[in-house]
Amino acid sequence: MLKTAFTAFTGSSRKVAVHEQYTSRQALLPSGDVNLFYTRHKCEDSSDVRFMHMYSAKVDVQTLFVYPHPASDAAVFATETVTLGHRPTIMVLDMPVLSLGKASRKTLFYDAMQAVVQRHGIQNTVNVPDWYRDCRSGSDVFMRPASPEQGAGFTTCLDDMVRLYQHSWGGENSRICEAPAAHLAAIQAYKTHHAEHSPGVPLMSRCFGLEWTTGFMREFFS
Repeated sequence: MLKTAFTAFTGSSRKVAVHEQYTSRQALLPSGDVNLFYTRHKCEDSSDVRFMHMYSAKVDVQTLFVYPHPASDAAVFATETVTLGHRPTIMVLDMPVLSLGKASRKTLFYDAMQAVVQRHGIQNTVNVPDWYRDCRSGSDVFMRPASPEQGAGFTTCLDDMVRLYQHSWGGENSRICEAPAAHLAAIQAYKTHHAEHSPGVPLMSRCFGLEWTTGFMREFFS
């Protein structure tokens, strides 16, 4: 589901070397095989793209993070989908501006994001689960699709957000960050926060073991 977005971001990129033990993993469980695939790319604008796909016959989890270069004031682009069987159950989009530029820039970006979301009729879930509340940024959309149509609407919305990000906010259209060192620190804090509050750790630990999962999370959010 997120592979289209991943491909859009990595059209002109180079693959970044990742420790071999974290590029793929398979667990042979009584309930069936569970597979994990991970790749990382560096784009022409120096943004850092990371994609993880964990899947089995019953569940499919896809996670995409795009981190801007610290010298740019572009937002982080993060999205995740969870599908049980063929039914999307959780869809998340998170696009926080972490640079310390003018507040109006952040407001303008957030308003543009909300306009796209509303145009597609996406409703942000008010009562989110505790595990998500601990890791949300405030510039996010959390959705539990009630129908296949709502799931398709989120996918279309995501495609529009990718285009908006690339053609209006990211890459060559981003502005120079006023404080790149502080931006880098904020991006790292964002990664650390997600690593410490990732809701995927319990599931991955049951499948691949706690030691491997801890190492993978350290790599994925490095």
